Amino acid sequence: MRRKAPELGSVLLLEMLIVVSILGALLAFSAPSFMQMRMSQQAHQALATLRAIQNAESFYLQIYHNGYVSPDALAGNGIAVPATCDAPLLLGGAQAQTQTNGYFFQFTPGPAPAVQGVGCTTPGLTTFSLTANPASGKGRSFFVNEFGVIHYSDDGPANSTSPAWFW
Repeated sequence: MRRKAPELGSVLLLEMLIVVSILGALLAFSAPSFMQMRMSQQAHQALATLRAIQNAESFYLQIYHNGYVSPDALAGNGIAVPATCDAPLLLGGAQAQTQTNGYFFQFTPGPAPAVQGVGCTTPGLTTFSLTANPASGKGRSFFVNEFGVIHYSDDGPANSTSPAWFW
């Protein structure tokens, strides 16, 4: 026998409700792991940026003998080649930003200027520190200074007394 039109519609509606409820349950179970994976990916990108800036600082010190400078000075602020002490072009513009991929980066200069390198118009610094803190306030924070050891903290901002990060 053939079904009547109203019966056919009610069966399809019931089937659709079952499928939607199954998809909702799957989404509810997968959302926390997706958020954890996203936070982990952002932390790894923050670590890569910290390492790039710290390496650029070390190269700058070795090449120009002018101490340390801020990340935006290392990027050269869009100044064209050739690279100079005042615009060494050791970083890309994205790495010199203060916020990227869910993290805030803060460069803190040391207390006193270093000896001015040959050909440099501005003396560098003897020390620096760089922190990366999650923009959401939740997640792992990182710290690095002129010694190159990256420290981390899961309970607020990291500093030089926080545990070292090994990976």
